[in-house]
Amino acid sequence: MHSIAALAALCALLGSAAAQVAAAAEATPDGRTLLPKLTDETGTTEATGRILSSTRGKPGPVRLVLELKDGDSLAVLVAPDDLCTHLGLSLQPDEEITVIGKEVKGSRPLLVTRMVVEKGRRVVVRDAEGRWLRAPREDAPAPAPSGGLPRGE
Repeated sequence: MHSIAALAALCALLGSAAAQVAAAAEATPDGRTLLPKLTDETGTTEATGRILSSTRGKPGPVRLVLELKDGDSLAVLVAPDDLCTHLGLSLQPDEEITVIGKEVKGSRPLLVTRMVVEKGRRVVVRDAEGRWLRAPREDAPAPAPSGGLPRGE
């Protein structure tokens, strides 16, 4: 069981996360807000550490607090819980992981994750534009069987 102090640390680190992401995001012509582009390699951040706290198993996007090797902590926004389940990510406290993404500056830094390396496995959670990959819906129809490649005539 995790202490109240760890929970308080998670709340403090993630308290202004939504505002930070919104401030760094771009608006589309139809009014949707996109996360910062995750393709600029010069702005990519890679962080390795031990998960101190995780919202895995709860509805909504998975948020982590990582304890980095230098002793600092970092708030991390991963992906919706159902997508993490679909991708086989456990993201439980005390696991050692590496996250790669864009750091959103603000009163407290937040790493918006594009890829997670867990147990040696690299898992992409966002596309290059910053959109979460989609887990297939359970009620979605199965794709139609393919008849193979068309023959050239």
